Amino acid sequence: MENALRKLKSAYTKLFANYYAIFLFAIIILLVPSLIRGFDLHGPESYFYYRITNFILENNIPNYDFLSFGGRAFLYSLGSPMFLVLANLAFKMGVVNMLVIIPTILGFLSLVFARGH
Repeated sequence: MENALRKLKSAYTKLFANYYAIFLFAIIILLVPSLIRGFDLHGPESYFYYRITNFILENNIPNYDFLSFGGRAFLYSLGSPMFLVLANLAFKMGVVNMLVIIPTILGFLSLVFARGH
């Protein structure tokens, strides 16, 4: 029974799609928006993380955020900004470049891990 299922699965997969073709197509899908729009920041989260990361790099972790809604206590999650700070210190690429490259790298990794499924 298992042997028959294995043959059926491999025949169906060969007819339906080649894994390498899917991987190549997914890479193209990930890179085309950046090539068309340019390697700039997109969306409000990117600019927020850029501002917070630069503030941490220049002044340490703040207690008060003067730019949010006329000022309020700094109660944001620091996971992403601290990751960007550490990546910036390790690779010396700049925060903007990291904010553009990291989502592409994570997209490639998700393709690799999905292939293992």
